[in-house]
Amino acid sequence: MNKRLEQYKELLQVLPRNNVKNSRIYMKKAMLMKQAATIYKDELLQDIKRRYQSIVIEQENEEIKNLENYLEDMKKNLYLLSDFNDSYEKSGLNVTLYDLKKFYKNDLTKVNQDIQVSIEKFLLVGVKLGPSDFNYGEEVEEYMKLFFQEANPDSESLKDSFDKLYWKSPELIEHIYLNLRYLYFSYKKSFEKYYDNKLKDVQITDKDKYLKEYQNYLAKYLLLKSSDTKILQDQFLDGTLDIKEYDDAKINKLRESLILKETNQGMLDENFLKLSYTLFEYKNYLRFKKVIDEIKKIHEDKGNKSLTKAILKKISKCEKKIKKMNKKIRCRRRFRGPLANVTKFYSVIDANLIELKDLYNEYDEAKFKEKVSTSLNENSTLLDILVLASSYKNNLAKIFKIDNEDMSDSDILNEEKALNEFIFYPNNTIINNITINDTRDLVTIIFDKYKLMNINITNEQLEDANLESVISMVNKILVNNYINRSNIKYADLNSACEMKKILDKEVKEVKE
Repeated sequence: MNKRLEQYKELLQVLPRNNVKNSRIYMKKAMLMKQAATIYKDELLQDIKRRYQSIVIEQENEEIKNLENYLEDMKKNLYLLSDFNDSYEKSGLNVTLYDLKKFYKNDLTKVNQDIQVSIEKFLLVGVKLGPSDFNYGEEVEEYMKLFFQEANPDSESLKDSFDKLYWKSPELIEHIYLNLRYLYFSYKKSFEKYYDNKLKDVQITDKDKYLKEYQNYLAKYLLLKSSDTKILQDQFLDGTLDIKEYDDAKINKLRESLILKETNQGMLDENFLKLSYTLFEYKNYLRFKKVIDEIKKIHEDKGNKSLTKAILKKISKCEKKIKKMNKKIRCRRRFRGPLANVTKFYSVIDANLIELKDLYNEYDEAKFKEKVSTSLNENSTLLDILVLASSYKNNLAKIFKIDNEDMSDSDILNEEKALNEFIFYPNNTIINNITINDTRDLVTIIFDKYKLMNINITNEQLEDANLESVISMVNKILVNNYINRSNIKYADLNSACEMKKILDKEVKEVKE
Protein backbone atom coordinates (compact mmCIF):
# COMPACT_ATOMS: atom_id res chain seq x y z
CA MET A 1 0.00 0.00 0.00
CA ASN A 2 2.76 2.43 0.98
CA LYS A 3 4.69 1.61 -2.21
CA ARG A 4 1.64 2.38 -4.37
CA LEU A 5 1.07 5.69 -2.59
CA GLU A 6 4.68 6.66 -3.21
CA GLN A 7 4.22 5.95 -6.92
CA TYR A 8 1.13 8.17 -7.00
CA LYS A 9 3.05 10.96 -5.27
CA GLU A 10 5.87 10.73 -7.83
CA LEU A 11 3.40 10.91 -10.73
CA LEU A 12 1.65 13.93 -9.24
CA GLN A 13 4.95 15.71 -8.66
CA VAL A 14 5.81 15.65 -12.40
CA LEU A 15 2.43 16.97 -13.53
CA PRO A 16 2.48 20.71 -14.37
CA ARG A 17 0.20 23.12 -12.47
CA ASN A 18 1.27 26.39 -14.11
CA ASN A 19 -2.20 27.34 -15.36
CA VAL A 20 -5.88 26.70 -14.70
CA LYS A 21 -6.13 23.93 -17.32
CA ASN A 22 -3.14 22.02 -15.91
CA SER A 23 -4.40 22.51 -12.35
CA ARG A 24 -7.72 20.95 -13.32
CA ILE A 25 -5.95 18.02 -14.97
CA TYR A 26 -3.80 17.65 -11.82
CA MET A 27 -6.86 17.69 -9.57
CA LYS A 28 -8.67 15.15 -11.76
CA LYS A 29 -5.64 12.82 -11.75
CA ALA A 30 -5.29 13.25 -7.97
CA MET A 31 -8.96 12.36 -7.41
CA LEU A 32 -8.65 9.27 -9.62
CA MET A 33 -5.53 8.19 -7.72
CA LYS A 34 -7.28 8.78 -4.39
CA GLN A 35 -10.24 6.73 -5.54
CA ALA A 36 -7.94 3.94 -6.74
CA ALA A 37 -5.98 4.08 -3.47
CA THR A 38 -9.20 3.87 -1.44
CA ILE A 39 -10.42 0.87 -3.43
CA TYR A 40 -7.02 -0.76 -3.06
CA LYS A 41 -7.00 -0.03 0.69
CA ASP A 42 -10.47 -1.55 1.11
CA GLU A 43 -9.36 -4.63 -0.81
CA LEU A 44 -6.28 -4.93 1.39
CA LEU A 45 -8.36 -4.54 4.57
CA GLN A 46 -10.79 -7.19 3.36
CA ASP A 47 -7.88 -9.49 2.59
CA ILE A 48 -6.35 -8.83 6.03
CA LYS A 49 -9.73 -9.48 7.65
CA ARG A 50 -10.10 -12.78 5.78
CA ARG A 51 -6.59 -13.89 6.73
CA TYR A 52 -7.15 -12.79 10.33
CA GLN A 53 -10.40 -14.77 10.57
CA SER A 54 -8.73 -17.82 9.05
CA ILE A 55 -6.07 -17.77 11.78
CA VAL A 56 -7.99 -16.76 14.87
CA ILE A 57 -9.70 -19.43 16.96
CA GLU A 58 -13.28 -18.46 17.80
CA GLN A 59 -14.62 -21.52 19.58
CA GLU A 60 -14.10 -21.72 23.33
CA ASN A 61 -13.14 -24.91 25.13
CA GLU A 62 -16.43 -26.22 26.56
CA GLU A 63 -14.59 -28.47 29.01
CA ILE A 64 -13.13 -25.40 30.75
CA LYS A 65 -16.57 -23.83 31.15
CA ASN A 66 -18.09 -27.08 32.40
CA LEU A 67 -15.31 -27.53 34.94
CA GLU A 68 -15.69 -23.92 36.07
CA ASN A 69 -19.41 -24.40 36.73
CA TYR A 70 -18.83 -27.70 38.53
CA LEU A 71 -16.14 -26.15 40.74
CA GLU A 72 -18.37 -23.18 41.58
CA ASP A 73 -21.02 -25.59 42.86
CA MET A 74 -18.48 -27.51 44.94
CA LYS A 75 -16.89 -24.29 46.22
CA LYS A 76 -20.15 -23.24 47.88
CA ASN A 77 -19.76 -26.10 50.36
CA LEU A 78 -16.07 -25.70 51.24
CA TYR A 79 -16.87 -23.62 54.33
CA LEU A 80 -18.52 -26.71 55.84
CA LEU A 81 -15.27 -28.70 55.80
CA SER A 82 -13.42 -26.87 58.57
CA ASP A 83 -13.30 -28.64 61.93
CA PHE A 84 -11.66 -25.65 63.57
CA ASN A 85 -14.72 -23.40 63.91
CA ASP A 86 -18.31 -23.76 65.07
CA SER A 87 -21.69 -22.65 63.74
CA TYR A 88 -21.11 -19.03 64.80
CA GLU A 89 -18.41 -18.73 62.14
CA LYS A 90 -19.96 -21.15 59.63
CA SER A 91 -23.21 -19.16 59.61
CA GLY A 92 -21.35 -15.92 58.95
CA LEU A 93 -23.01 -14.43 62.03
CA ASN A 94 -19.56 -13.54 63.33
CA VAL A 95 -18.88 -11.26 60.35
CA THR A 96 -22.36 -9.69 60.29
CA LEU A 97 -22.32 -8.92 64.00
CA TYR A 98 -18.75 -7.63 63.77
CA ASP A 99 -19.96 -5.19 61.11
CA LEU A 100 -22.87 -4.24 63.35
CA LYS A 101 -20.47 -3.56 66.19
CA LYS A 102 -18.60 -1.14 63.90
CA PHE A 103 -21.83 0.85 63.34
CA TYR A 104 -19.93 4.13 63.67
CA LYS A 105 -18.22 3.39 60.34
CA ASN A 106 -21.49 2.86 58.46
CA ASP A 107 -24.75 4.67 57.80
CA LEU A 108 -28.01 3.70 59.51
CA THR A 109 -29.33 1.81 56.48
CA LYS A 110 -26.27 -0.48 56.52
CA VAL A 111 -26.69 -0.97 60.28
CA ASN A 112 -30.33 -1.94 59.79
CA GLN A 113 -29.35 -4.29 56.96
CA ASP A 114 -26.87 -6.01 59.30
CA ILE A 115 -29.63 -6.45 61.89
CA GLN A 116 -31.94 -7.84 59.20
CA VAL A 117 -29.30 -10.25 57.89
CA SER A 118 -28.64 -11.46 61.44
CA ILE A 119 -32.35 -12.12 62.00
CA GLU A 120 -32.47 -14.00 58.68
CA LYS A 121 -29.55 -16.20 59.76
CA PHE A 122 -31.58 -17.24 62.81
CA LEU A 123 -34.59 -17.93 60.60
CA LEU A 124 -32.40 -20.09 58.32
CA VAL A 125 -31.72 -22.47 61.22
CA GLY A 126 -35.40 -22.56 62.22
CA VAL A 127 -35.48 -19.78 64.83
CA LYS A 128 -38.01 -17.00 64.19
CA LEU A 129 -37.11 -13.95 66.24
CA GLY A 130 -39.63 -11.28 67.17
CA PRO A 131 -39.79 -8.00 69.14
CA SER A 132 -40.08 -9.84 72.48
CA ASP A 133 -36.61 -11.38 71.95
CA PHE A 134 -35.00 -7.94 72.12
CA ASN A 135 -35.02 -6.71 75.69
CA TYR A 136 -31.52 -5.41 76.36
CA GLY A 137 -32.72 -2.02 77.48
CA GLU A 138 -35.77 0.17 77.05
CA GLU A 139 -34.43 1.82 73.88
CA VAL A 140 -33.63 -1.56 72.32
CA GLU A 141 -37.19 -2.72 72.99
CA GLU A 142 -38.69 0.38 71.42
CA TYR A 143 -36.40 0.38 68.37
CA MET A 144 -36.72 -3.32 67.60
CA LYS A 145 -40.50 -3.26 68.00
CA LEU A 146 -40.62 -0.63 65.26
CA PHE A 147 -37.96 -2.53 63.28
CA PHE A 148 -40.20 -5.59 62.98
CA GLN A 149 -43.23 -3.44 62.18
CA GLU A 150 -41.50 -1.55 59.39
CA ALA A 151 -39.61 -4.53 57.90
CA ASN A 152 -37.60 -2.04 55.85
CA PRO A 153 -33.95 -1.17 56.68
CA ASP A 154 -34.32 2.15 54.86
CA SER A 155 -37.50 3.17 56.69
CA GLU A 156 -37.86 6.87 57.50
CA SER A 157 -39.73 5.98 60.69
CA LEU A 158 -36.74 3.93 61.82
CA LYS A 159 -34.44 6.86 61.11
CA ASP A 160 -36.65 9.19 63.14
CA SER A 161 -36.82 6.66 65.96
CA PHE A 162 -33.05 6.22 65.96
CA ASP A 163 -32.50 9.99 66.09
CA LYS A 164 -34.74 10.22 69.14
CA LEU A 165 -33.41 7.14 70.95
CA TYR A 166 -29.73 7.71 70.21
CA TRP A 167 -29.54 10.78 72.44
CA LYS A 168 -31.10 8.81 75.28
CA SER A 169 -28.81 5.81 74.67
CA PRO A 170 -25.77 6.34 72.37
CA GLU A 171 -25.00 2.63 72.93
CA LEU A 172 -28.29 1.54 71.30
CA ILE A 173 -26.70 -0.39 68.41
CA GLU A 174 -24.08 -1.95 70.69
CA HIS A 175 -26.88 -3.18 72.94
CA ILE A 176 -28.70 -4.71 69.96
CA TYR A 177 -25.41 -6.41 69.06
CA LEU A 178 -25.08 -7.81 72.59
CA ASN A 179 -28.70 -8.93 72.51
CA LEU A 180 -27.99 -10.89 69.31
CA ARG A 181 -24.90 -12.46 70.88
CA TYR A 182 -27.08 -13.66 73.76
CA LEU A 183 -29.66 -15.02 71.34
CA TYR A 184 -27.01 -17.01 69.46
CA PHE A 185 -25.94 -18.75 72.67
CA SER A 186 -29.60 -19.33 73.54
CA TYR A 187 -30.16 -21.09 70.21
CA LYS A 188 -26.66 -22.45 69.62
CA LYS A 189 -27.93 -26.04 69.46
CA SER A 190 -30.25 -25.08 66.59
CA PHE A 191 -27.32 -23.56 64.72
CA GLU A 192 -25.09 -26.57 65.34
CA LYS A 193 -27.82 -28.99 64.28
CA TYR A 194 -28.50 -27.05 61.09
CA TYR A 195 -24.85 -27.10 59.95
CA ASP A 196 -24.44 -30.75 60.88
CA ASN A 197 -27.49 -31.54 58.76
CA LYS A 198 -26.21 -29.25 56.01
CA LEU A 199 -23.33 -31.65 55.41
CA LYS A 200 -25.84 -34.47 54.95
CA ASP A 201 -28.07 -32.33 52.73
CA VAL A 202 -25.22 -31.67 50.28
CA GLN A 203 -24.23 -35.36 50.58
CA ILE A 204 -20.79 -34.81 52.12
CA THR A 205 -20.12 -37.96 54.13
CA ASP A 206 -16.32 -37.74 53.94
CA LYS A 207 -14.83 -34.24 54.21
CA ASP A 208 -11.34 -35.32 53.14
CA LYS A 209 -12.71 -37.13 50.10
CA TYR A 210 -14.80 -34.09 49.09
CA LEU A 211 -11.78 -31.79 49.43
CA LYS A 212 -9.58 -34.17 47.44
CA GLU A 213 -12.18 -34.35 44.66
CA TYR A 214 -12.47 -30.56 44.55
CA GLN A 215 -8.70 -30.14 44.33
CA ASN A 216 -8.36 -32.78 41.61
CA TYR A 217 -10.92 -30.98 39.47
CA LEU A 218 -9.31 -27.64 40.30
CA ALA A 219 -5.87 -28.90 39.24
CA LYS A 220 -7.31 -30.07 35.92
CA TYR A 221 -9.14 -26.76 35.44
CA LEU A 222 -6.08 -24.60 36.19
CA LEU A 223 -3.85 -26.58 33.82
CA LEU A 224 -6.46 -26.54 31.03
CA LYS A 225 -7.03 -22.81 31.44
CA SER A 226 -3.34 -21.89 31.50
CA SER A 227 -2.54 -24.00 28.43
CA ASP A 228 -5.67 -23.38 26.35
CA THR A 229 -4.75 -22.07 22.90
CA LYS A 230 -7.84 -19.89 22.58
CA ILE A 231 -7.24 -18.19 25.95
CA LEU A 232 -3.54 -17.63 25.19
CA GLN A 233 -4.38 -16.32 21.73
CA ASP A 234 -6.87 -13.82 23.20
CA GLN A 235 -4.27 -12.65 25.73
CA PHE A 236 -1.86 -11.95 22.88
CA LEU A 237 -4.52 -10.20 20.83
CA ASP A 238 -5.71 -7.92 23.65
CA GLY A 239 -2.15 -7.07 24.71
CA THR A 240 -2.20 -8.85 28.07
CA LEU A 241 0.77 -10.84 26.77
CA ASP A 242 3.34 -9.35 24.38
CA ILE A 243 3.76 -11.76 21.46
CA LYS A 244 7.28 -10.44 20.78
CA GLU A 245 8.46 -11.87 24.11
CA TYR A 246 7.55 -15.43 23.18
CA ASP A 247 9.53 -16.25 20.05
CA ASP A 248 11.73 -19.33 20.27
CA ALA A 249 15.03 -17.42 20.25
CA LYS A 250 14.15 -15.36 23.33
CA ILE A 251 12.59 -18.28 25.17
CA ASN A 252 15.60 -20.50 24.49
CA LYS A 253 17.83 -17.91 26.16
CA LEU A 254 15.55 -17.89 29.22
CA ARG A 255 15.49 -21.67 29.30
CA GLU A 256 19.28 -21.91 29.00
CA SER A 257 19.72 -19.47 31.90
CA LEU A 258 17.70 -21.77 34.15
CA ILE A 259 18.90 -25.26 33.25
CA LEU A 260 22.12 -26.85 34.46
CA LYS A 261 22.55 -29.18 31.48
CA GLU A 262 20.62 -30.39 28.46
CA THR A 263 18.36 -33.34 29.16
CA ASN A 264 15.16 -35.01 27.99
CA GLN A 265 12.88 -32.21 26.73
CA GLY A 266 9.66 -33.77 27.98
CA MET A 267 11.05 -34.23 31.47
CA LEU A 268 12.45 -30.69 31.47
CA ASP A 269 9.08 -29.26 30.45
CA GLU A 270 7.40 -31.18 33.27
CA ASN A 271 9.98 -29.85 35.75
CA PHE A 272 9.33 -26.26 34.65
CA LEU A 273 5.63 -26.83 35.25
CA LYS A 274 6.37 -28.12 38.75
CA LEU A 275 8.63 -25.13 39.32
CA SER A 276 5.77 -22.79 38.42
CA TYR A 277 3.65 -24.49 41.08
CA THR A 278 6.39 -24.14 43.67
CA LEU A 279 7.00 -20.48 42.87
CA PHE A 280 3.28 -19.71 43.17
CA GLU A 281 3.21 -21.49 46.52
CA TYR A 282 6.35 -19.79 47.81
CA LYS A 283 5.09 -16.37 46.71
CA ASN A 284 1.89 -16.91 48.71
CA TYR A 285 3.82 -18.32 51.63
CA LEU A 286 5.71 -15.03 51.82
CA ARG A 287 2.46 -13.09 51.44
CA PHE A 288 0.87 -14.83 54.43
CA LYS A 289 3.98 -15.47 56.52
CA LYS A 290 2.92 -12.92 59.11
CA VAL A 291 -0.31 -14.91 59.62
CA ILE A 292 1.75 -18.08 60.16
CA ASP A 293 4.14 -16.30 62.52
CA GLU A 294 1.31 -14.79 64.56
CA ILE A 295 -0.44 -18.15 64.95
CA LYS A 296 2.84 -19.77 65.96
CA LYS A 297 3.31 -17.08 68.59
CA ILE A 298 -0.16 -17.74 70.03
CA HIS A 299 0.49 -21.49 69.99
CA GLU A 300 3.76 -21.13 71.90
CA ASP A 301 2.00 -19.35 74.77
CA LYS A 302 1.00 -22.22 77.06
CA GLY A 303 -1.34 -19.90 78.98
CA ASN A 304 -3.80 -19.85 76.07
CA LYS A 305 -5.13 -23.37 76.56
CA SER A 306 -7.97 -22.59 78.98
CA LEU A 307 -9.27 -19.05 78.59
CA THR A 308 -12.95 -19.08 77.68
CA LYS A 309 -14.47 -20.98 80.60
CA ALA A 310 -14.06 -18.19 83.15
CA ILE A 311 -15.18 -15.53 80.66
CA LEU A 312 -18.29 -17.49 79.72
CA LYS A 313 -19.19 -17.78 83.40
CA LYS A 314 -19.03 -14.00 83.76
CA ILE A 315 -21.07 -13.55 80.56
CA SER A 316 -23.69 -15.97 81.86
CA LYS A 317 -23.83 -14.14 85.20
CA CYS A 318 -24.47 -10.78 83.49
CA GLU A 319 -27.08 -12.25 81.16
CA LYS A 320 -28.90 -13.89 84.05
CA LYS A 321 -29.10 -10.52 85.80
CA ILE A 322 -30.52 -8.94 82.64
CA LYS A 323 -33.03 -11.78 82.34
CA LYS A 324 -34.02 -11.33 85.99
CA MET A 325 -34.51 -7.57 85.54
CA ASN A 326 -36.65 -8.13 82.42
CA LYS A 327 -38.82 -10.52 84.41
CA LYS A 328 -39.28 -7.89 87.13
CA ILE A 329 -40.15 -5.25 84.53
CA ARG A 330 -42.85 -7.50 83.05
CA CYS A 331 -44.28 -8.29 86.49
CA ARG A 332 -44.42 -4.65 87.56
CA ARG A 333 -46.08 -3.57 84.32
CA ARG A 334 -48.56 -6.43 84.58
CA PHE A 335 -49.70 -5.37 88.05
CA ARG A 336 -49.19 -1.57 87.89
CA GLY A 337 -49.80 -0.87 84.22
CA PRO A 338 -47.59 0.05 81.26
CA LEU A 339 -46.62 3.39 82.86
CA ALA A 340 -45.17 1.79 86.00
CA ASN A 341 -41.79 3.14 87.11
CA VAL A 342 -39.16 0.54 86.11
CA THR A 343 -36.17 2.88 85.83
CA LYS A 344 -34.12 1.11 88.50
CA PHE A 345 -34.43 -2.21 86.67
CA TYR A 346 -33.26 -0.71 83.39
CA SER A 347 -30.33 0.85 85.26
CA VAL A 348 -29.23 -2.63 86.35
CA ILE A 349 -29.57 -3.85 82.74
CA ASP A 350 -27.47 -0.93 81.45
CA ALA A 351 -24.75 -1.57 84.04
CA ASN A 352 -24.52 -5.23 82.98
CA LEU A 353 -24.46 -4.30 79.31
CA ILE A 354 -21.36 -2.17 79.90
CA GLU A 355 -19.66 -5.21 81.45
CA LEU A 356 -20.93 -7.55 78.71
CA LYS A 357 -19.42 -5.41 75.97
CA ASP A 358 -15.90 -5.92 77.38
CA LEU A 359 -16.55 -9.57 78.17
CA TYR A 360 -17.59 -10.45 74.61
CA ASN A 361 -14.50 -8.68 73.24
CA GLU A 362 -12.38 -10.75 75.63
CA TYR A 363 -14.25 -13.92 74.73
CA ASP A 364 -13.76 -13.54 70.97
CA GLU A 365 -10.03 -13.07 71.42
CA ALA A 366 -9.79 -15.86 73.98
CA LYS A 367 -11.83 -18.28 71.86
CA PHE A 368 -9.42 -17.85 68.96
CA LYS A 369 -6.30 -18.20 71.10
CA GLU A 370 -7.71 -21.24 72.87
CA LYS A 371 -8.59 -22.87 69.54
CA VAL A 372 -5.05 -22.28 68.26
CA SER A 373 -3.52 -23.76 71.41
CA THR A 374 -5.78 -26.81 71.63
CA SER A 375 -6.24 -27.66 67.94
CA LEU A 376 -2.64 -27.43 66.76
CA ASN A 377 0.17 -29.76 67.81
CA GLU A 378 3.73 -30.58 66.78
CA ASN A 379 2.44 -32.55 63.77
CA SER A 380 0.28 -29.67 62.50
CA THR A 381 1.43 -28.21 59.19
CA LEU A 382 1.66 -24.65 57.92
CA LEU A 383 -1.46 -25.47 55.92
CA ASP A 384 -3.29 -26.35 59.15
CA ILE A 385 -2.25 -22.97 60.55
CA LEU A 386 -3.64 -21.11 57.55
CA VAL A 387 -6.88 -23.13 57.50
CA LEU A 388 -7.45 -22.35 61.17
CA ALA A 389 -6.70 -18.66 60.68
CA SER A 390 -9.06 -18.43 57.71
CA SER A 391 -11.83 -20.05 59.78
CA TYR A 392 -11.96 -16.98 62.06
CA LYS A 393 -12.36 -14.02 59.73
CA ASN A 394 -12.55 -11.34 62.42
CA ASN A 395 -9.36 -12.51 64.12
CA LEU A 396 -7.70 -12.91 60.73
CA ALA A 397 -8.57 -9.30 59.89
CA LYS A 398 -6.84 -8.18 63.09
CA ILE A 399 -3.70 -10.05 62.07
CA PHE A 400 -3.76 -8.41 58.64
CA LYS A 401 -3.99 -5.02 60.34
CA ILE A 402 -1.05 -5.55 62.68
CA ASP A 403 1.33 -3.78 60.29
CA ASN A 404 -1.32 -1.56 58.72
CA GLU A 405 -3.99 -0.29 61.10
CA ASP A 406 -5.62 1.74 58.32
CA MET A 407 -6.07 -1.26 56.01
CA SER A 408 -9.44 -0.89 54.26
CA ASP A 409 -12.24 -3.45 54.47
CA SER A 410 -11.97 -4.10 50.72
CA ASP A 411 -8.23 -4.79 51.02
CA ILE A 412 -8.92 -7.19 53.90
CA LEU A 413 -11.52 -9.01 51.80
CA ASN A 414 -9.00 -9.29 48.95
CA GLU A 415 -6.44 -10.79 51.33
CA GLU A 416 -9.01 -13.23 52.71
CA LYS A 417 -9.96 -14.30 49.19
CA ALA A 418 -6.30 -14.76 48.19
CA LEU A 419 -5.65 -16.79 51.35
CA ASN A 420 -8.58 -19.11 50.62
CA GLU A 421 -7.36 -19.63 47.05
CA PHE A 422 -3.92 -20.47 48.44
CA ILE A 423 -5.32 -22.91 51.01
CA PHE A 424 -7.26 -24.85 48.37
CA TYR A 425 -4.55 -24.60 45.69
CA PRO A 426 -4.17 -28.21 44.53
CA ASN A 427 -0.44 -28.08 43.77
CA ASN A 428 0.87 -27.10 47.21
CA THR A 429 3.76 -29.27 48.33
CA ILE A 430 5.53 -27.07 50.90
CA ILE A 431 2.93 -25.81 53.36
CA ASN A 432 1.23 -29.20 53.68
CA ASN A 433 4.53 -30.93 54.52
CA ILE A 434 6.33 -28.39 56.72
CA THR A 435 5.26 -28.75 60.35
CA ILE A 436 4.69 -25.99 62.89
CA ASN A 437 8.04 -26.49 64.67
CA ASP A 438 10.09 -27.08 61.51
CA THR A 439 12.88 -24.49 61.34
CA ARG A 440 14.41 -25.49 58.00
CA ASP A 441 15.07 -22.76 55.46
CA LEU A 442 12.50 -22.99 52.66
CA VAL A 443 14.76 -21.27 50.15
CA THR A 444 17.40 -23.96 50.64
CA ILE A 445 14.80 -26.71 50.33
CA ILE A 446 13.54 -25.27 47.02
CA PHE A 447 17.07 -24.64 45.76
CA ASP A 448 18.22 -28.21 46.51
CA LYS A 449 15.04 -29.79 45.15
CA TYR A 450 15.27 -28.16 41.71
CA LYS A 451 19.02 -28.61 41.46
CA LEU A 452 18.27 -32.34 41.53
CA MET A 453 15.73 -31.72 38.76
CA ASN A 454 18.37 -30.01 36.59
CA ILE A 455 17.00 -26.48 37.14
CA ASN A 456 19.20 -23.76 38.54
CA ILE A 457 17.31 -21.47 40.95
CA THR A 458 19.48 -19.11 42.96
CA ASN A 459 18.91 -17.74 46.44
CA GLU A 460 18.78 -14.24 44.98
CA GLN A 461 15.95 -15.18 42.59
CA LEU A 462 13.86 -16.39 45.53
CA GLU A 463 14.21 -13.10 47.38
CA ASP A 464 10.94 -11.23 47.68
CA ALA A 465 12.10 -8.40 45.40
CA ASN A 466 13.20 -10.78 42.61
CA LEU A 467 10.51 -13.44 42.84
CA GLU A 468 8.12 -11.90 40.29
CA SER A 469 10.91 -11.79 37.74
CA VAL A 470 11.69 -15.51 37.93
CA ILE A 471 7.95 -16.33 37.97
CA SER A 472 7.60 -14.33 34.76
CA MET A 473 10.53 -16.20 33.17
CA VAL A 474 9.09 -19.60 33.98
CA ASN A 475 5.61 -18.61 32.82
CA LYS A 476 7.02 -17.45 29.48
CA ILE A 477 8.75 -20.79 29.03
CA LEU A 478 5.52 -22.63 29.79
CA VAL A 479 3.47 -20.48 27.39
CA ASN A 480 6.04 -21.05 24.66
CA ASN A 481 5.74 -24.80 25.29
CA TYR A 482 1.95 -24.63 25.03
CA ILE A 483 2.15 -22.70 21.75
CA ASN A 484 4.62 -25.16 20.24
CA ARG A 485 2.35 -28.08 21.15
CA SER A 486 -0.78 -26.41 19.78
CA ASN A 487 -2.28 -26.39 16.29
CA ILE A 488 -1.45 -22.73 15.79
CA LYS A 489 2.07 -21.58 14.88
CA TYR A 490 3.90 -18.72 16.59
CA ALA A 491 4.29 -16.98 13.19
CA ASP A 492 0.54 -17.10 12.65
CA LEU A 493 -0.13 -15.72 16.14
CA ASN A 494 2.37 -12.93 15.50
CA SER A 495 0.69 -12.12 12.17
CA ALA A 496 -2.74 -12.14 13.80
CA CYS A 497 -1.57 -9.62 16.41
CA GLU A 498 -0.22 -7.31 13.70
CA MET A 499 -3.38 -7.66 11.64
CA LYS A 500 -5.56 -6.90 14.65
CA LYS A 501 -3.65 -3.66 15.23
CA ILE A 502 -4.36 -2.62 11.62
CA LEU A 503 -8.03 -3.55 11.83
CA ASP A 504 -8.48 -1.84 15.22
CA LYS A 505 -6.81 1.30 13.91
CA GLU A 506 -9.16 1.34 10.92
CA VAL A 507 -12.23 0.97 13.14
CA LYS A 508 -11.00 3.82 15.34
CA GLU A 509 -10.39 6.08 12.33
CA VAL A 510 -13.88 5.37 10.95
CA LYS A 511 -15.44 6.29 14.29
CA GLU A 512 -13.49 9.54 14.44
